[in-house]
Amino acid sequence: MENSADDKREFAMLFEKSGLEQKQLAGLLGKTTVQVNRWLTDRADSGAAPFYAINFLRAYLMLPPSARAHLPARVIAYPKKAA
Repeated sequence: MENSADDKREFAMLFEKSGLEQKQLAGLLGKTTVQVNRWLTDRADSGAAPFYAINFLRAYLMLPPSARAHLPARVIAYPKKAA
């Protein structure tokens, strides 16, 4: 359980340093804003952020600001609902 708590703290710290909004991070990871919000809450049932999300933020912070500006807003497009 301690590892999970460490992951949550690290994810929250990296997220804060990144300057991203939850919606932006969700788009970059191909997740919903609700999922990213769950990773950042202190509730017992929220769960820790997955390893790939933590590593994405580590890599994101290594990029110079000029390179960050070229990242897409979304990595996937959700299929449109039929009318």
